[in-house]
Amino acid sequence: MKFGYYYAGGVKTSSKLEARQLGYTTFHFHDELFASIKKEPNASLRSLYDERARQIRIKYDYVVIMYSGGSDSHMVLDSFIESGCKIDEIVTFWDYPSTGDYFNFHNEEATKVVFPRLLQLQDQGLKIKHRFIDTVPLVHKLFSRLGTDYEYNINTYLSPNNTAKHFIRDEIKEWKDMISAGKKIVFVWGTEKPILSVKRNRWFFQFADRFDNCVAVHPKPGWYDEMFFWTPDMPEIVVKQAHVVKRFCSFPNHEAWMWQDIPTDCGYNASMNKYLTYDALKCVIYPTWNRHIFCNGKGPSLIYSARDAHFFNGNVAVDRFNQIVDSLYKQTNDQTYKQHRFAFKPMYTCKHEIS
Repeated sequence: MKFGYYYAGGVKTSSKLEARQLGYTTFHFHDELFASIKKEPNASLRSLYDERARQIRIKYDYVVIMYSGGSDSHMVLDSFIESGCKIDEIVTFWDYPSTGDYFNFHNEEATKVVFPRLLQLQDQGLKIKHRFIDTVPLVHKLFSRLGTDYEYNINTYLSPNNTAKHFIRDEIKEWKDMISAGKKIVFVWGTEKPILSVKRNRWFFQFADRFDNCVAVHPKPGWYDEMFFWTPDMPEIVVKQAHVVKRFCSFPNHEAWMWQDIPTDCGYNASMNKYLTYDALKCVIYPTWNRHIFCNGKGPSLIYSARDAHFFNGNVAVDRFNQIVDSLYKQTNDQTYKQHRFAFKPMYTCKHEIS
């Protein structure tokens, strides 16, 4: 299972809810492979990113970069361009056709970052097909499409706009025709930054099951996705990222925006007794990222996402969604609820030490 699996009751499954119904659950992501690479790879991060782009390009017939304008997808796009790898298409999600609002939470990154970047690529002579996909029609179909199985098709990201992304291949005729013709069309996702912890000066990294905002829990045959950074095909990337952050945190750095007192999973500077901020992590591991680039992030909630504002405004499926939320989160003495209730917080793999 390329994107990890849950283990419970002697069974491996890609569905978190199914696993929890089987008993005590653990999450695994190529544990033995990543545990085997402890020393820092000699290659630079930039060269590893470029090699990863070449690896994906060789493997597939048609490459689609999922580009939000955020730091992760920004680095993915830059890696393909820098390595000279052909990009067949760039895709950005938004809801402007349905809302008419360029500057709501869902669309602001597209307006302020994606559009200017596309113009920049054109000025550089790079003619790459770009497709904007409106998430609203996808979400409206979601609950009838999944029926009573919605809960089994999510693992961490409960919000509808995330789950709807799983079915984009069913919506675009051009892609459906390619798949029917036997072509390998891949969607490349910028998943994700390293998850780091420090204990008694020992550094560890691990993975979380928080990528169902892009990768389908139950993919159909002929569906191909690649997580650019979290991948068993090039495990050196995550290990190198961890070492780069560790080294950065080994020296005092007094730029205030880089550090905070509240613990993060981005890194820790013992001499300063400070934690690396998420904004600083982006700059440390992504050589082409500039902290002044506009970014509104994923939002504070995995359930009621700001990107689903249109959905929550009068959609007939809202009641069904709220019932799902209640069944998974509600504190109750009802035995049926108790049996199935499960807070969809991220689950983590074992920790891997780096030396």
